[in-house]
Amino acid sequence: MEKTKHTPGPWRTDFNSYDNQWRVYEKNGPPIINSLFKPSGEIGEANARLIAAAPDLLEACRELWFAIQVIPVDWNNPKAKELSEKAIDAMIAMNRAEGRE
Repeated sequence: MEKTKHTPGPWRTDFNSYDNQWRVYEKNGPPIINSLFKPSGEIGEANARLIAAAPDLLEACRELWFAIQVIPVDWNNPKAKELSEKAIDAMIAMNRAEGRE
């Protein structure tokens, strides 16, 4: 599998009450994103959590992509085409995340 170029996960979130903003940190390290989130409250927290989950989501997409490629597909099954389209969507999202649009 390709080696990542981003800060490896897991990442974590924390709210800074001094400037009322969320931050995303390496698990035990410095901020990855410092004071990016202007909305406070639920929206800011949701944005921070989504960004913090990005490395895990990317890895899950990679694992699914490789698993789907080795599973035999019954093309007579109407869900096979839908699965294939979703797999392509996942590949496109992975390419965007890794700068290969």
